[in-house]
Amino acid sequence: MTVIADTPGPVPGRSSNAADHLWMHFTRMGSFATNPVPIIERGEGAYLYDTKGRRYLDALSGLFVVQVRNENAFRTTLQKLLELPIVGDVRGSGYFWSVELVKDQATKEPFTSADCERILRGVVALGMWEAGVYCRADDRGNAVVHFAPPLICGQAEFDQVESAMRSVLSDAWAQL
Repeated sequence: MTVIADTPGPVPGRSSNAADHLWMHFTRMGSFATNPVPIIERGEGAYLYDTKGRRYLDALSGLFVVQVRNENAFRTTLQKLLELPIVGDVRGSGYFWSVELVKDQATKEPFTSADCERILRGVVALGMWEAGVYCRADDRGNAVVHFAPPLICGQAEFDQVESAMRSVLSDAWAQL
């Protein structure tokens, strides 16, 4: 059992404080402008209970458990790519990570528009597709490759992403 609220039962002001100060994940925030925020008091098995005694089937906690369990593994695996001179940064959270590509790792010199066209689109995006990894190459800011795998992925899939990316980025660096 997980205790969410520190004081059982309704507490004056708690719902309004929650509406003013919390981000309700996966909800339409506007609905709390005129309706009270349910304050989860406790959990039992697959059910959550609010301070008014209402029972909810918890259909979201698995999302966060999987993210917490595997986020470190995905991050650690992708950070191995920092060994490559073309990788400027690896950043993200949960299961959404980006690998930033640079011309110079020490100065973080970004790709030019021509580099993005030739290397990001012509080598990296195509190479990852050919390697069997569906991801997104993006240059709306700096040149990055985004990964957001299904939550059921584990170390074997993370290793596949890293291996494909390492091979493709090594080829891209040779062409830069």
